[in-house]
Amino acid sequence: MEILNIHTEKKTRKNKLKMTPIQNKSLYPILEHYTGSVITSVDATVHGNFMFNTKEGNTGFLIKDILGKNWLIQIDGESVDSIEKEVFDTLVNPDSKSTLEDYLDKLHILVLSDDVKYRSKVLVSKMSSILEEYILNSDFVPSKEIRIGNFSIFGFKNKRFTYCLN
Repeated sequence: MEILNIHTEKKTRKNKLKMTPIQNKSLYPILEHYTGSVITSVDATVHGNFMFNTKEGNTGFLIKDILGKNWLIQIDGESVDSIEKEVFDTLVNPDSKSTLEDYLDKLHILVLSDDVKYRSKVLVSKMSSILEEYILNSDFVPSKEIRIGNFSIFGFKNKRFTYCLN
């Protein structure tokens, strides 16, 4: 099986997956969440799937299912878990034109979705919490109002305003 190292190069041949280094890095914590193992490497295969290795020396694959709805996680031939396409696309292939505010909204929608299983909701919820903490504690000026807990954060004339709604 021909392997493409997505750490360093992009291939344009048909059936080869194009991944940026940031997208590659996003796969490590996602796979660690679902497998419970430390992931030491992730590579794209010729068929648009992924091969990964665990700290314990096991080899795994992240394979798109036949219907294209989920990504199946297999380690040493055993099916371990699956990742919903919506969750995978949101976390690994986000829309590059999307604002942070829109991305956070998308994460919130995934957490509330009946089509997303509990394990995925936990991961998405953690990602959402990290972004919310960043928004609350940084100088980030949102382009539209964001409500996080009891706080409303918005920008006006390139200045950030935070109001406690309590």
